[in-house]
Amino acid sequence: MAAAHVAATGVVIGETYPPGRDPAASVGRPSHLGDAEITLRRARRDGDLLSAEVRYGVDGRSWVQTFTARILDEAALVALLDNAGLKFGGWLPRPGWFSARPRQGRATPGSSGS
Repeated sequence: MAAAHVAATGVVIGETYPPGRDPAASVGRPSHLGDAEITLRRARRDGDLLSAEVRYGVDGRSWVQTFTARILDEAALVALLDNAGLKFGGWLPRPGWFSARPRQGRATPGSSGS
């Protein structure tokens, strides 16, 4: 259970890709976050799945991350978090980023939980 990885009073910060996002429009266009240059090298949507490859560069070093992510609307995100023992906390100022907290009364690691 995902909630087992956060303290009962902790917070989870996550990122999701909004349903209306068109990743193809961003392919090959570098963006910057602090000192990091981020370039989406390829992206393909198949239904609610996004498969992509991103290049990150900082201080002359770079690495590539390949991933597949599920595109979720807010209702699907809330349901997924609930199933993982978390409660949706709301959207953060940066698009696609959200917070979540452990549900009240959840079992903690090592407890019997009922």
